[in-house]
Amino acid sequence: MTRPESDLPPFDPLAGLARDDKWFVAGGRSSVYAPPAPLWDRCLGFWDEVHLGHTALPRLFTVSLVDGAGRPIPLQCAERHWRPDRLRQTYRGPDLTVIEQKLNLPEDAFVSHLTLRNGRAEARTLHALLWSWQPRGPVAPSLDAVAAEAGRLRYRLRLPHEPGWSRQEALDLHVLLAGDRPAHSWTVQLTEGHPPHPDWRFSVAPEKFHDGRLPNRIRFDVGRRESRRGPEPIAGNVHLMLHFPLTLPPGGETTLVVCVALGFTPERAEAGRAAIAPDAPVRSEELWRRAFARFPEFRCDDPYLQRYYWYRCWQLRAHEVDMGFGGFQHPCVLEGIGPFRNHISYSAHCHMREYVWGDARFAWGSLLNLVANQLPNGAFPGHVNERGSRGAAGSITGAVSFYHARWSNLALLAVACPDRERLTIAYEGLVRYVEHFQRERDPEGSGLYDVINQGETGQEYMARYQAVHPHADDWGPIRLKGVDASCYLYELYRALGKIARELGRADEVARWDDAADRTATAIRTLMWDPDAEYFFDVDPATMRRTGVKALVGIYPFLSDLARPEHLGALRRHLLHPAEFWTPFPFPAESLDSPCFSAEAEWKGKRTNCPWNGRVWPMTNSHACEALAEAALRLDPTLRPVAAEALRRCVRLFFPAGDLHHPNTYEHYHPFTGQPSAYRAIDDYQHSWVLDLILRYVGGIRLDDPAGVAIDPLPMGVSFAVRGVRVRGHRIDVRYRHGGEFVVTVDGQERHRGPRLERVIVLPN
Repeated sequence: MTRPESDLPPFDPLAGLARDDKWFVAGGRSSVYAPPAPLWDRCLGFWDEVHLGHTALPRLFTVSLVDGAGRPIPLQCAERHWRPDRLRQTYRGPDLTVIEQKLNLPEDAFVSHLTLRNGRAEARTLHALLWSWQPRGPVAPSLDAVAAEAGRLRYRLRLPHEPGWSRQEALDLHVLLAGDRPAHSWTVQLTEGHPPHPDWRFSVAPEKFHDGRLPNRIRFDVGRRESRRGPEPIAGNVHLMLHFPLTLPPGGETTLVVCVALGFTPERAEAGRAAIAPDAPVRSEELWRRAFARFPEFRCDDPYLQRYYWYRCWQLRAHEVDMGFGGFQHPCVLEGIGPFRNHISYSAHCHMREYVWGDARFAWGSLLNLVANQLPNGAFPGHVNERGSRGAAGSITGAVSFYHARWSNLALLAVACPDRERLTIAYEGLVRYVEHFQRERDPEGSGLYDVINQGETGQEYMARYQAVHPHADDWGPIRLKGVDASCYLYELYRALGKIARELGRADEVARWDDAADRTATAIRTLMWDPDAEYFFDVDPATMRRTGVKALVGIYPFLSDLARPEHLGALRRHLLHPAEFWTPFPFPAESLDSPCFSAEAEWKGKRTNCPWNGRVWPMTNSHACEALAEAALRLDPTLRPVAAEALRRCVRLFFPAGDLHHPNTYEHYHPFTGQPSAYRAIDDYQHSWVLDLILRYVGGIRLDDPAGVAIDPLPMGVSFAVRGVRVRGHRIDVRYRHGGEFVVTVDGQERHRGPRLERVIVLPN
């Protein structure tokens, strides 16, 4: 039973998303602690790898506690409590409780806020040893500089050039180790190899900590040795340690705040000193509340929709990068954790849609960062990070690291987040991009565009590629006129026509309109099979349809490409339980495909990223939008099933219906909903969901042809959306299921009625 809107309680994302199983710590300007499969997450500090941009740094630091006699105090992690703003863990030892709050602050600082509680009736003195170790030697990364000053340690890691990236020179990572007070003593010592464990026994403390202090000595550059490459520094592991004595009153407590800050310049690392403060947890909470407040408030009596909305807001913030260094010239969102800590073009177009509702800098930066790294042939690189860009797309023989993507989202930005200067830069970059496609991706002049490697659609291991080459799965060159590639170009042509008008380039409008018309005709005649009632890829060798039913076959419904005569693609195929309408919709390839596997197998082998039957949030976002747009534009009888599709696709992120443990893995089982946990890649930002919720649950259509419209799907829920900012106005929408539908603009009521209906609130 639903409640009236006035009874919908606000959702506090900090308390509401709390759980006891998560270890990710986020909030840095460009950093995060999110090791996919951690070994040491229940130890003090950050010993599993952290990331600054794409650069991973393991063994950042731990804290060992010793008693007055220098003996280690064993601690066991007894409790964990995670919230978006911090990870709190409680450790217990002999007559001692330690409460650690792990934080990641905007200075790209990783902070351990420690509260030590004395279980004895008498005072006691303890010693906290903050320590790290990093490699030194001819094989990089290598520590090549250390300095001690004012009770702090600074060091520099030299990271060599990585082949394939545009940055040719080495990269320097600067690191600051510090506490909330000057260290009483310190040491830096080169050692030989040993187990990489955060255990006092493997540190230099047993030899170096005597009479309550360390020797205040740096010994890491102890000479050179001759090799075939010439003189080289003597290699080993460099231990860096700071010592803080602590006095605990009888039955009382004391605090210690320690921090390691990172930067690709000395100044950025030094800025981390601002993060070292007793009130760091309070500051982290406030910063996270501000981060959530960038997005509209969403309340709903469907707890799955409400919780996932706010969880997605956390995920987006956790993957933000605002570095202004290397390839990161604009704020952007990285695709995921671990190896996906890159600005990846296949997911960037999703982030454009999500951030239209939040911080527009990231919406624009998701495209402008790629324009800033655009390749000479006009293609966008597939990957961008602090090392520049990686991608050589543009010819069948040289294409790696390129992805087809839906850059027509620029038209949505132009309406929702107008910025003429940014729009001009983006437009000119996209002109070069489409010229690349016209020049190199359609030699026949058909109006359809080539996929030339199974990876560049972002959807590898599918029957659609095998249809044009039996060895397409060996990552060699192919040619396939892709439905996805061609639909993306059609939408982009239409968007460029609109933007040319907006920018006053009337002489360019006809060029884009003509190109769009040509591609539309080609898709409707060459890709549409009127007997099978589906859109198929085309083999350019024969210009015949392949007959492989991939989910991309419904992409024409994302725009006005699809017409009423094409609705059979939805009713006959998308909504058929023997093809795509599985208990957890929608598999990326139909169940009747000869290559279909629900178990993530390709040719009998479980594969990391198979698209031959798994459910991927990326294609689900496309499918939900395509079905909803068909319902709104072509056939209103599809509205209930479009609502059901969105509901079921959101439920996918809650394993076994567990409301309190949402996730976002790469792909899922279409019958059980089991995620690809074997990949250990959670919180994967390879889709858009926040946009779907606001657009189809809240009904807020920022780019409706008539203006800003409100037209919700019949989700069967009560909801409220507050604080949507567009065109200098604030829009609020609320609906009590079975009761009242109210829309206000700038606090003034524009519509009130007993049922959901289409309302134009800001006409063009």
